[in-house]
Amino acid sequence: MHKFALVTPLRNEVTNIPRLFATMAAQSLAPHTWIIVNDGSDDGSTAELERYARDYTSGELIIQNSVVGHQPYALGEKYARVVQQGMDLLRRRDDYTDFIAVGINDADCFPEPEYFKRLICFLEDSPRLGITSGLERTSDDRPRAERLSWVRGNCRLWKRECLDEAGYPLGPSADTVSLCKARLMGWDAHVQPWAFFDARPLGARANTEYYGRSAHYRGIGLCYALLKAAVDLARGRRQTGLGYLLGYFRAWKSGAERINDLQIRNYYRWYPLHLIRELPQEWRLRTALRARSGQ
Repeated sequence: MHKFALVTPLRNEVTNIPRLFATMAAQSLAPHTWIIVNDGSDDGSTAELERYARDYTSGELIIQNSVVGHQPYALGEKYARVVQQGMDLLRRRDDYTDFIAVGINDADCFPEPEYFKRLICFLEDSPRLGITSGLERTSDDRPRAERLSWVRGNCRLWKRECLDEAGYPLGPSADTVSLCKARLMGWDAHVQPWAFFDARPLGARANTEYYGRSAHYRGIGLCYALLKAAVDLARGRRQTGLGYLLGYFRAWKSGAERINDLQIRNYYRWYPLHLIRELPQEWRLRTALRARSGQ
């Protein structure tokens, strides 16, 4: 039985709720349990959730209305705490160990009907594959990403055993850190290139300085931070590059806290080497997608 669960963190997404429910109802393999953590919405989302919940019949739906702290919601520790609250609800269930996978589906992510079925099959085909996602697509049906091999955090599945071992740590960029931790514990993380979803552009609600602060927190070295900012500037992304650099230097100058996990910090200290190791996988994905599109 392909029994899996999803957690959706949600705050002020009233315009996305109809499409979110329609998308989930259209899944060929819907989540057995879907937990929506509504974090203090004040735009009418709470009433809209109640209205759509009455007609949802694709699985068990749990809506948790709460206020998780007082930090900005978009990214960072606040987002991670909202997700963690949903995961904690799952772990307290008597049937938790029956789930073969647990995932995140953000309120602004709309997977195609075969999405979760393809991810589940992908997880089952490889014993050591612990985390997977599909690819976000653009309006012209192309993947939206510079790195196709990077497993997305906003519409992903963990094999339950992987999530139990590696966890979902609280703090900035929890999706990225959890991916790193899983790999350090011997799990694989790969994209399922034939599964697609639509979404609001990653980080659309975040200040660009956040990414620089997060990089410093994880242990990214100064040389890589400078190189990344330079690449952004060279590609015409001035706000992104300068914001990243400013966030990184402000965190560095103030002696901001870094993650209290030496393994993760060492991983990100040598991050460029890990990116180089991913190049063969990146080339395979790009070749396969070009062949599929006939280019």
